[in-house]
Amino acid sequence: MEIDKGLLCQVGPVIGLLKNDLVICCQDVLLLKKNKSKEQVFLATEFTFYLFKCSKNGKSYSVNIKFNWSDLERVEFIQKNQFSVTYQDGTLKIQHHGASYLLTLILSYLKSILNPQELPEIDVPSSITNDIEIYPDSFIRIET
Repeated sequence: MEIDKGLLCQVGPVIGLLKNDLVICCQDVLLLKKNKSKEQVFLATEFTFYLFKCSKNGKSYSVNIKFNWSDLERVEFIQKNQFSVTYQDGTLKIQHHGASYLLTLILSYLKSILNPQELPEIDVPSSITNDIEIYPDSFIRIET
């Protein structure tokens, strides 16, 4: 569920994703802003968080938001299908039917690469991270 390979094939070339790059997740999500929601593609890689927007003709994607994991300041669970991330330039509110799972993937990855003092502030109920198992193949390297 975490990696939509069709989407990955569309957005990967936009950022020059290589076959050995680690991909944590790639999914269609809604970016919530005030009273509006915009469809975006969420891609989490080894070093970077991306949101892509689709062109008006629907044939191509471009990077809408990009930041490194080291710029992540806060992760918050909002409700079953929503979470937010705060980074140096602002806060993003993300909606996805599997939001708690995506959030768990992100947090598991961050905890595996960062020292405890380097982690962002995490406001997530422990029940979310305890209920979901992470399988060894959850993070994949791209093959072309």
